[in-house]
Amino acid sequence: MGALEEALEQLQHVSRAVPDEAAPQLALANTLVLLDREEEAVDRYRTVLELEPGHISATGNLAVVLLRLGETEEGPQRVVEGVQGYAAIDDRVSALELLEFGLEVARSVGVEEVLERLEELREHLAPKRDLP
Repeated sequence: MGALEEALEQLQHVSRAVPDEAAPQLALANTLVLLDREEEAVDRYRTVLELEPGHISATGNLAVVLLRLGETEEGPQRVVEGVQGYAAIDDRVSALELLEFGLEVARSVGVEEVLERLEELREHLAPKRDLP
């Protein structure tokens, strides 16, 4: 058993011990992503959002995973929510990073309507002169 699998086992134990705590659920979801178990991670991110609606990291990570899985409805909406959440706490850098990563993933899965929605958000969030 590798280090990630061991970490996953420990996190599963902790998340069962404190099921109403978002932090262990988030750590578990992130570990599942590292292990390429993205479908399971989606459920854990959703659990975090049930426990703490609007949790920025869970929203952003869920957005990326959903886009990787080809989810063209909820994925872009979660990107928008995540970007807005980061913007609300004046974390423009994280907002743009999430948006750019969302665009990158959307391009890789080749979903035109997703790209259009995210490009519109990008235009709204930052003037072109601020973007690389």
